[in-house]
Amino acid sequence: MKIPDHLIKPYPIAKRFTDTHRCSRCWGRLIVVNPGSRARPDLRHVWCGDCKEETPGFVTYEWIESKKTEQRFEENEVLRNYPELAESLGRPRKPKRSEEEIKRDLGY
Repeated sequence: MKIPDHLIKPYPIAKRFTDTHRCSRCWGRLIVVNPGSRARPDLRHVWCGDCKEETPGFVTYEWIESKKTEQRFEENEVLRNYPELAESLGRPRKPKRSEEEIKRDLGY
């Protein structure tokens, strides 16, 4: 398999890239591999360690963290609007409280 030239980098650059980026397909960690070029043994190729193949693209770690935060907010909003979905998402369903219990908890 021919590795595209834009994906082959010198080792220090490839290593630094793997510290700040992840696979765009699965958000897995990237690894540095040797493409096996005898002409340029100093060049390395970046692959996804989870997919075990060339990744279709890269995303930064910060972007992934912002997406995870956004997904948590969206999940909480869905659960607030559709509490019956809580069990299917692996979250315990909150029991409904009576009006008397709510007033007692509020101090009335």
